[in-house]
Amino acid sequence: MRNIGKRNSVIIAVLAVALIALAVFTFAAIIPRLDKVDTTRDLSVADYEICQLDEKGKKVESEFGVVSNEIAVDKFDSVTWDEKADVKGYYVYTYNYKHEFVKASALQKADLNTLSTDLTTNAKYFRIYIETTEEVKLLDMGSVIKQVTVTIAR
Repeated sequence: MRNIGKRNSVIIAVLAVALIALAVFTFAAIIPRLDKVDTTRDLSVADYEICQLDEKGKKVESEFGVVSNEIAVDKFDSVTWDEKADVKGYYVYTYNYKHEFVKASALQKADLNTLSTDLTTNAKYFRIYIETTEEVKLLDMGSVIKQVTVTIAR
C-alpha cells in the first residue's frame, strides 16, 4: 500500500511540473506577439455600398461611386491615394451625433493623414465617398477601394 501512495505522489508531482512547464512555454510564446497586435485596419468591401452622396450628404442611387459606412471621427487614421488610381477621387463627408450632414471636403486626390478641423467641427461621424469614372459592379468594388485605402483604428 505504501508503494501505491508513493507512486501516486510521484505521478502527481510529474504532472504538476509538466503543467507548469507548459504554462511557461505558452506565455513565452504569447508575450512577443502582444506587441504585434494591430491597432488599425483597412476598410473592406463589406464596409462600402455602391451609391453616391449628394451635396446634402444623402445617399443617391448610382453605380458611379462607392460610399463607406458612417465611422466615428476619432477612429480616423488615414486615407492612402494610389498614384495610378483610375477613379475621379474621393470626398470626406462628416455628420453630427444625430447623423445629420455637417460638411463635405473638396475632391481629394492625395494621401490624407488627418481630418481638418474645418471638417470635424461639430462632427461625430465621417464617410468616404469614392467617385468613379465607370459603373461599379459588385465584383469591381475590391479594385476600387484598393485605389483609395481608408485606414481606421480598431
